[in-house]
Amino acid sequence: MTGILSRIFGRMRHGKADGQFIEEMRAVLADGELDDEERHELARRHVELGAGDAWNDVKADLYLAAVRGALKGGRLTPEVERELAEIRGYLHVGPAEAERGNTLLGEARDRLAAEARQLKAMADWEAYLAALRRAEAPRIEVLNIMFQRGERALLEVPMAALEYKAIARQHVGGASGFNIRVARGVSFRVGGMRGYSVPVMGLQPLSTGRLVITTRRLVFAGMLAGWSDPLEKIISVTPYADVFQYVVHGRVKPRILRYEPGAHPDAIIAAFEGAVNASALGHP
Repeated sequence: MTGILSRIFGRMRHGKADGQFIEEMRAVLADGELDDEERHELARRHVELGAGDAWNDVKADLYLAAVRGALKGGRLTPEVERELAEIRGYLHVGPAEAERGNTLLGEARDRLAAEARQLKAMADWEAYLAALRRAEAPRIEVLNIMFQRGERALLEVPMAALEYKAIARQHVGGASGFNIRVARGVSFRVGGMRGYSVPVMGLQPLSTGRLVITTRRLVFAGMLAGWSDPLEKIISVTPYADVFQYVVHGRVKPRILRYEPGAHPDAIIAAFEGAVNASALGHP
């Protein structure tokens, strides 16, 4: 009987030691790193606690905890991956046991790669806008437009031309007035006023086409409408959220162009700045 109780209490003490050792391992691996000093300390604690090999049953969870710790802050460098590979070897984690941790690593790699591509695209875009402002963007070929000597195109984008027009008429004013009796059977109506009709203005489409910004002009080439405005006659330019508007000297109505898919306001403004700069400096 004494031997049975001894074994029971021994397992209880052993189980408590295993639990303590597993928690200490988890704490050490929580940052995703394991140096020689930490290895020696874990070995010492294993002996000191009298722990067994129960940690082997949860090594997949320990490796997963190490991966999560390494990925905190979104960092994943070759050094981090090498450190995790060493931890995996230290824990003797096989391919099947490492699946959850490796899945996290794969997701992190994909996310960081996507972020890197996005950052590069943003950097490329900013570099392109800067080149447009300097009128140094790569040359583009524009068809069906006659260019002047020394003139070159900086940007071609799809746009739709709009114009303010009367889209309806509205009756305003008018009052019936009231009668003033001055004698039996005699009265006057005063305060009466006839109404009048006014036009209701609205933006109406003129034509779809393309806006070409050159070193000398803004050219709109549309299916049903088109024009060419020299830069020196453009008084003001205003980009809105959905349309690009500019005013031409000698013309009452502003030019209004709606952005079509593929037309970016920032690129249009940058190209216009580059065109003005090139024109002012006399560059072709």
